[in-house]
Amino acid sequence: EYMGTTSLTRSPMPSLIMESLFYGMCCEIVIILFLLQPYLVDFKRQIIRKISVLVGDKGRGVFFIVVLLILLSFLDSVRHIYADNPKDAANAEEAKRLVTQRMLYQRNFYLNLNCLLFAVIIKGLASLNARISDLKAQLKAATKEK
Repeated sequence: EYMGTTSLTRSPMPSLIMESLFYGMCCEIVIILFLLQPYLVDFKRQIIRKISVLVGDKGRGVFFIVVLLILLSFLDSVRHIYADNPKDAANAEEAKRLVTQRMLYQRNFYLNLNCLLFAVIIKGLASLNARISDLKAQLKAATKEK
């Protein structure tokens, strides 16, 4: 039994959504850790060059689409948290189901909030990394002119 329902009526969709959010969040953590490595490692620079060549300008669009989907999921969890009031339930079983459902949506709320926070951090680190690359190129060009 799962939250008062039999296994035949349980939908696999919430678990798939949570699994995809979990893997998305894990990917964001890996990207953050990758961008926080020291800048003295040549291997990291080679990887960044290869990724930027492969992705190009499409990466920015994909990033914003992913952030938009996370934002929609966040707003949906906020809507579900405040949609049903357990006090309005007809009986105790329905009230228990609503409380359990609210707890699950609150969990989704915090997961989505963390994903959005990581997205902001990744965006800042990527723009900082690009700015540092531009400044290094300008410094190299200025030293070659002299």
